[in-house]
Amino acid sequence: MAGSSPPPAYSDLKRGLEKSGSVSFFLFLLQALNSYTQGDIEGSKRLGHTALLVAIASILIGILMIAILCIVHYTTHTI
Repeated sequence: MAGSSPPPAYSDLKRGLEKSGSVSFFLFLLQALNSYTQGDIEGSKRLGHTALLVAIASILIGILMIAILCIVHYTTHTI
């Protein structure tokens, strides 16, 4: 494992959870950390990439839901 960076601390993972608000994101990060500590570097990279995609998808879905709510609210109420 020469040249590889150390796994992130649990406080960093907790901070990532607070920023994303996604439980599935946190679970993928924990699986990636577990894979890394067991020596499975490729599996850890794969799970980390999946965690990133889940976080991005949850952010986009949240923005879409807010946009739909605003559109419905401002088009159905008279000013």
